[in-house]
Amino acid sequence: MKALTALLLISVPMLANAKSTECEFQQVDVDPFTKKAPFVATKRYQLTNWLGGVIRRELGENAEFQVSAIREKDQDYLSLKVRFRKSNADEPSGDDIRNGLVIPEGAQLFLLMADDSVTTLFSDQTVIADTRYEVGGGEYVIDSSTEIRYRLDAETAEALISQDAMIARFVAKSERLGFVNAGGFFSFELAKSSRGYFGKAIGCLEGYEASDQT
Repeated sequence: MKALTALLLISVPMLANAKSTECEFQQVDVDPFTKKAPFVATKRYQLTNWLGGVIRRELGENAEFQVSAIREKDQDYLSLKVRFRKSNADEPSGDDIRNGLVIPEGAQLFLLMADDSVTTLFSDQTVIADTRYEVGGGEYVIDSSTEIRYRLDAETAEALISQDAMIARFVAKSERLGFVNAGGFFSFELAKSSRGYFGKAIGCLEGYEASDQT
C-alpha cells in the first residue's frame, strides 16, 4: 500500500458527528474539474504513547498505533498506522526483514466497544510492513511500521461514531520476528483520552464537504 504523502493540514468548523470543535485533515486532493475530492485523509490520532504507552521494557519492546479516516473516491476506510520496535540478540535474516510483519487481505480488526459489543472490520489488501534494523548496545534493534486500511460501511461507521472503542485487537501474520503473539494478533487498551478517536476521525470524514475546500 502506498504511503500517504501528507502535505496539507486544514482546519474546518465542527461537523455533525465530530467529537471536537475542529476537524483536521492531513491531506485533501481536489479534482480541478469536478471540484470534488477524490482523496481525503483526516489527521492521525495517537492511540498509544510511543515512549510510555504499550511498552515491555524488560524485553526491549514497544509499540505505537495511530488512527485516521480516509475517503478514496467513493470508498471510506479506517486507517491504522502501526509501528513496532524490539531488541534481539541475533541478527535477523533477509527473509526476517522482508516478511517480519505481514497483514493479509481480509485480516480482522476487532474493537471492543463501551457496551461490550464487538465491531469487526476487515483489511482491504495484503500489507507487508517496512522493516529495518540497526545495532545498538550490542543488540539488533528491529523497527517495523506499516499502514493498514480497513473498509468502512454505513453500519460499522455508525457503530464507531455512536460510542467509544475501549480495546483494539488487530490480526497479523508475523512468524519470524515475533511482533505479535503466537495467536497471530496484538491487543492494546486505548487510554481514556483516546477512546473517542475512532468516532472522531470517522465523523470528520463523513462531515467533510469537498465544495468547501479549494
